[in-house]
Amino acid sequence: MEPGTRFKVYCSECREKVELPAEEFRLTLGRTPAQAHYSFGCPLCGASVRKQAGEKIVSALTGAGVRTMRLVPAGGPGAAGAVLPSGGTGRAEAGG
Repeated sequence: MEPGTRFKVYCSECREKVELPAEEFRLTLGRTPAQAHYSFGCPLCGASVRKQAGEKIVSALTGAGVRTMRLVPAGGPGAAGAVLPSGGTGRAEAGG
């Protein structure tokens, strides 16, 4: 993880702008780009916040080494979904 990387985000619950270190975020990549989202806990109100992650956000978060999980089919393509962590490398790869 890139040391010192911080992101400014708005909390959906309290509507406050907060600045958090990269390690406070989690990124989930779905089967399609439209299913990508990131999450964090608001330090002001305590809400668990989940927001859609567009291409630029995914790139910024993975570049900063944010823990990433990719939703992939269990047993290969076409099977029911399973979650595999990226190994904390920030790369959007299963088992990386």
